[in-house]
Amino acid sequence: MKKPLNITQIFPEIDLITDPAIRIKTIAVWERLWEEGNFDDIMAVPVLPQTDYPHVIHNRALVQMALHIADVLEENHGVNINRDHLIAAVLLQDVCKLVEFTPQANGYVRSAIGEQFQHGFYGAHIALEEGLPHEIVQAILTHTFDHGSHPSTLIGKILFYVDQIDMAALQADRWKKSSFLYR
Repeated sequence: MKKPLNITQIFPEIDLITDPAIRIKTIAVWERLWEEGNFDDIMAVPVLPQTDYPHVIHNRALVQMALHIADVLEENHGVNINRDHLIAAVLLQDVCKLVEFTPQANGYVRSAIGEQFQHGFYGAHIALEEGLPHEIVQAILTHTFDHGSHPSTLIGKILFYVDQIDMAALQADRWKKSSFLYR
């Protein structure tokens, strides 16, 4: 049996979630997928299989960016953003990488789950099973270009864009400019 994770030590931002039920369920998702995955060191989970850049650093950066964006939107536009939902969604957006990737001697490969399902699906599925609100689950599911639609909630849109911005900083973004006509 592998060593359990201390999620609050790895992601101290989880303590910013004020709703105890959401905090506990967020931790439960991480614990379930940690046990199911093949990694022995959380810092070995990569952002992408072709890199060894740690997912933990990427995830923590997203929480910081998302909270700053929420501050700006609330201050300038008077919108109310459920910070608990935002933080939980951001912390869980890539939890599926624990089971989507498998470490090997010379790097990482996609696991059967990583090959069979779109990125984000399995993490969203476990979040739903753990009883997290649909807004959080939807944000996890739609945070990636792999999903067929764009996020529909403000929380989902914040997550989508901060994820892409951070990946651009890591020079691993998937942005492409195209023109669309809408009626």
